Amino acid sequence: MSDGTARLNAALEGRYRVERLLGEGGMASVYLATDLKHDRKVALKILKPELAAVLGGDRFLQEIKVTANLQHPHILPLHDSGAADDLVFYVMPYVEGESLRERLDREKQLPVDEAVRIAVAVGSALDHAHRRDVIHRDIKPANILLQDGEPMVADFGIAIAVNAAGGTRLTDTGLSIGTPHYMSPEQAAGDRQLDGRSDVYALSAMLYEMLTGDPPFGGSTAQSVLAKILTEKAPLASDMREATPPHVAVAIRKGLAKLPADRFATAAELVEALERPGWTSDLTGPAVGAVGSAADLGTTLPTRRRRAQPWLAAGAAVAGLALGLLGGGLLRSAPDPEVLRVSLSAEDHPDIIAIGDSQDRGASAAISPDGRFIVFVGVTDDGQRLYRRDLDSFEVRELPGTDGGFDMSITPDGAYVVFYAAGGKHVIPADGGVPRLLLPGGTFPSMVGDDGFLYGTVLTENGTDLVRVPLAGGEPELIADSDSSGMLVQPQLLPDGETILASRGPMYGEALFDRSELVLVDVGSGAVRSIMLGAAPYYLESGHVVFFRETGAVHAPFDARELEFTGSVQPFYGDDGLTAFLDLAVSRTGHLVLRESVEGGGQLVWVGVDGARLAAAGPTGLVGSVDVSPDGEQIAVSIEDDIWVYPSEPGVPPLRLTLGDRAYDHPSWTRDGRFLLMRGGIGSDADIYRIAADGTGSPQLLRDEPVGLFRPSAGPGDTAVFYQNAGADSTRRDVWAVFGDWDDAREIVATEAEERAPVLSPDGRWLAYVSDRTGNDEVYVTRFPEATGQWPISNGGGWEPVWSSDGSRIFFRTSTDYRVADVETEPTFRVTDVDRLFPRGPYAASEHVRLYDVAPDGDRLVMTEGIRGATSLRLVLNWARELEEGR
Repeated sequence: MSDGTARLNAALEGRYRVERLLGEGGMASVYLATDLKHDRKVALKILKPELAAVLGGDRFLQEIKVTANLQHPHILPLHDSGAADDLVFYVMPYVEGESLRERLDREKQLPVDEAVRIAVAVGSALDHAHRRDVIHRDIKPANILLQDGEPMVADFGIAIAVNAAGGTRLTDTGLSIGTPHYMSPEQAAGDRQLDGRSDVYALSAMLYEMLTGDPPFGGSTAQSVLAKILTEKAPLASDMREATPPHVAVAIRKGLAKLPADRFATAAELVEALERPGWTSDLTGPAVGAVGSAADLGTTLPTRRRRAQPWLAAGAAVAGLALGLLGGGLLRSAPDPEVLRVSLSAEDHPDIIAIGDSQDRGASAAISPDGRFIVFVGVTDDGQRLYRRDLDSFEVRELPGTDGGFDMSITPDGAYVVFYAAGGKHVIPADGGVPRLLLPGGTFPSMVGDDGFLYGTVLTENGTDLVRVPLAGGEPELIADSDSSGMLVQPQLLPDGETILASRGPMYGEALFDRSELVLVDVGSGAVRSIMLGAAPYYLESGHVVFFRETGAVHAPFDARELEFTGSVQPFYGDDGLTAFLDLAVSRTGHLVLRESVEGGGQLVWVGVDGARLAAAGPTGLVGSVDVSPDGEQIAVSIEDDIWVYPSEPGVPPLRLTLGDRAYDHPSWTRDGRFLLMRGGIGSDADIYRIAADGTGSPQLLRDEPVGLFRPSAGPGDTAVFYQNAGADSTRRDVWAVFGDWDDAREIVATEAEERAPVLSPDGRWLAYVSDRTGNDEVYVTRFPEATGQWPISNGGGWEPVWSSDGSRIFFRTSTDYRVADVETEPTFRVTDVDRLFPRGPYAASEHVRLYDVAPDGDRLVMTEGIRGATSLRLVLNWARELEEGR
C-alpha cells in the first residue's frame, strides 16, 4: 500500500476503505474505495491540494452541494463530500465499465446510431441540469462513463463549484476549466459568464469525434487548438464520414457555431434536431429539407472525402488495399482518381522509435517526383538516419551512411537523395550507396532543379549566399548574396529554368511574418523581384504555390510562364493543416506527403551513465524543459506552460509554482536552491522571472526586453546568464549576463554567428554554450566574464551542455547520442577526453528545450522518455485533384 493510500485510509477511517488509485485528472485524483456504511464500491475523488489551496475547501464543499440535487438517469450522482486531514474529497458511484474516452481510444469511431444515442442521452442530462442553473463546463469523453452501454455524465457541477468557489482568485491564476478540444470559443477566450450554450458546444464537439474519430479542431499544442476554435469555421462531420446523416452533420455544425447566439438555445433543441431526420438549419445556405442520403444535399454540403485509413499495416486485408492502390491506378495518372489519405507511424515498424521527427530545422520527408517512393527521417536506439519506402511495398529500407540526416530532397529523375548531415549537404543514390559531400558548411533547405543543379542558401562569415552547385560535384556558383538581396531561403527553380522562387527574410523567429515576402530571382543576374507577402514557398506543377502566412498554410494559383499570381490566396485545402515550415512535399503525380504534428508527451526517468533505465522520476504528459536542484532532491519541470517541482524520489506530491497567468518554461535553480529563474511569455514577449522554490509568493519580473529573452541560467552568487535576440529586428541570438542588477545586462558572446544555451561552470569562471560559427551547431567553452579563448567541446554537432557539480565534466548531446567531455581548468582550459555515454534511443531531444539534466553525483541523468512533436507522416494520394477542384 502506497504512502498516499495509507494516509487516506487513516484520514477516512471508519467511513471509507481506499483500495487503489484509479487515475489522475486535472482537478482531482480518483481512488477506488469501499463505502463501509453501505458496503458498496465508490469512486473517491481527492481535490488536488494546490487547487484546494486556491479555492478554499469549505467554500468548495458548500458550492458542490447543489450537484447533489441533480437527479437524472444519465447523471452520475454525488454520494458524499467532506474534508479530512487537510484533504478535500467528494464521492460518486463506482462505474464498472469504461469511459467514452477509453472506448474511442480503442475503436476510434462509433456506429452512427450509437453515437447519436449517446449524444441524445447526454443532451437530456445537460438540459436537466441547465434548467436548474447548473452548467457542467467540462463535457468531454473522459467524463462520460458507460455503464452497461448507458452513458452517465460524471463530475456534473464540479467545474461550476470550482469556478464559484474560486471566484476572481481562480480567474487571476489563469486556471481554466475545460479541455481544449471541447472548449467553446467563449470559454477559450476566458469569458467568466458562461451559460448552457457552452455545454452545447462541447457536446457537439464530442459527437463530431464519436462519428469521425477526431475532435473538430486539432493541433500540436493546447494553444494551437484554442486558436483554431476561435478563428476557424466549424467542419461538417459528413465531410469525414459519409454515413453521417445530413441532419446530424448540420446539427453538429450549428452546435459548433462561434457565437453562442448562433447555436441551439438549449440542449433540448440540440436533442430534438438529432432525433428528427427532417431537421434543417440555415447555417449551410439553402434549406436542405427532408433528405435521406448525402446525395440529396446537392451543393448544400461540400463534396465528401474518405477518412484517413491506417497506413498499409500488416494483414491480408491491408495487402489487398496495397494491390488496389496499384491496380486501380491510384499511383498513376488515372481518370478521376480518388483522393485517399494514409498514415505512416512508428507503430508500423517496431525497430523505429519515431518517424518524421528530425528534432532539427528542415524537412523530415520527401517524395520522389514520380510518386513511387518516399524518404523519411527515422529514429532508432542507435540514432537518427534516413529510410526509404516504396509505395507498392511494405518494406522499409535504411539508407546507410545517412546518420544524423534530415532536410531531404529527391532529384527530378528519382535517382538520388540530397540531405543534410554534419558538414553540409550530401548526395546518395536513392537505392543506397556511398554518400558524397556536395555542398559543405551550414545550409538552409534546398531543392534540386531540372537542370542538374542543387539550389540552396549557405551561411557565410558575412551573412548568407544563394548558390547553386552541380549535382555531379564542383564549386558553388554565387547567384545572390544577402548584402545586395537580403536573406533568400528555400529556393526552387521554376519550369522556365531561369527563375528561382524563394522567400526573402528570416527563416525562423518572431519577425518571420512581419518581414518575409515571396520573391523571384533571376538566375543569370541575381536580380530579385517581390511578388507576394509570405514565407517558405513551394511551387506545384498543378500551377499553384503553397506558402505560409501568420494564419498558417495558404495557396494561390500561379502562372509559371508569366511569373505572376493569377488568383486570390486561399487556405490550404484539406484537413491536413500544416503546422510548421518544410512540412510538405508534392510529387509531379499530385501526391502529397506531410509531417503530422501530434500532441507530444513523455515520462521523466532516471537513467544511468551507461544508459540503463533506473526508475521513473516524474510526470507523464507534455513534459518540457527540466532542471535538477543543487541538492539533487527535486526536479523543476515545465508542463503545459507552468512550472512544477517534483521530488526526485516518488511518493511525495509535486508542487505547482505557477498557475497559468502566462506561459512559463525553462526553469533554472539558483545555486542556493531557494529560487528558480524562468522564462515567461513567448517570442518577443518573453521576459525573465524568478519565483520561490517553496511555492510562496508569485513570479517576480526580473528583466523585460522587447527583443525576446530566452533560457536563463543561474550562476554562483548573484550571477546569471541568458540569451536573447541581437535586436528587435534580428533573429540572431547572443549570450548576455547580469551581475546582481537585472537592469544592467552586458553582452558576453556576441558575434555574427548564433550563440545560445549558455551555462556557467560551478565556480563561475567558465561559460559553456552552443554556437553555429562553423555552420554547424557545436558546444564551446570560453572564459567568463571576459570571453577570451574558445575551446570546442563537440565535433560533428553538439547541443545542450550541462556541467557536472564539480566542474570536471561537460555533458552534451549530439544528433545520435549523449556524451561527456572530461576537462581540466588549470593551468588553462583543455579537454582531456570525450566519451560516448549511450545512444539517443527513446529519449526526447529538442534544439530549443533542454529535456535532460544531470544529478549532482554525476552518475545519473534525468531524461524525457518518449518522442515529442511530429511522429508520423500523412500521405495524400492524388491530392492535386482536391487542390484543383478547390475543396
